Amino acid sequence: MQHKNVPDEVLIEMIQEGLTLAQMHDRLDRVISKPAICKRVKKLEKRLQPLPEAYQGLTEKQQEFVSNVLAGDSQTTAALKAFDCKDRKSASVIATRLMKEPDINTSIADLLAQSGISKRQRIERLATHVYSNDNSCSMAALNLAAKLAGELTEKVDVNFIGVEQLRGLIQLIPDKQAEAVDAEFTPM
Repeated sequence: MQHKNVPDEVLIEMIQEGLTLAQMHDRLDRVISKPAICKRVKKLEKRLQPLPEAYQGLTEKQQEFVSNVLAGDSQTTAALKAFDCKDRKSASVIATRLMKEPDINTSIADLLAQSGISKRQRIERLATHVYSNDNSCSMAALNLAAKLAGELTEKVDVNFIGVEQLRGLIQLIPDKQAEAVDAEFTPM
């Protein structure tokens, strides 16, 4: 059997006619296998679905931002690409502002649902990573889960201070409390 390449337009026409896979297979002279037709038809049907209403209401740049986020870019990187930002800080500000807009979030959720990835499926998949034996994977999943739940909203900058700086801070504490704190932080 010789392999035959059928243009997408031909398959799209057959989909729009409402033909079954068996009818498509027959019409294509049985040169392409039913599984191959099925696989291509599934991809084409996804392309033929109308875009969600919320997505259609976005500007071109907002649509590009949403597409970049769905493609796996971070929000900042998505904003950098979509809005031609000069630096990451301004892209981060734009991304934060965009993610607060209901139409952006609705578009992302609708497009994920349209592609067959429901919120429940994402949560279940994330849970498998949270309980992973790989600590780095587990910590990254916990961090993502906390962000998604809105529990991580501020960046915390932790600077390590030296022992001498710590002793200087202890000096500012009243005597009895300072002794207890000093004893607790004395290097062994």
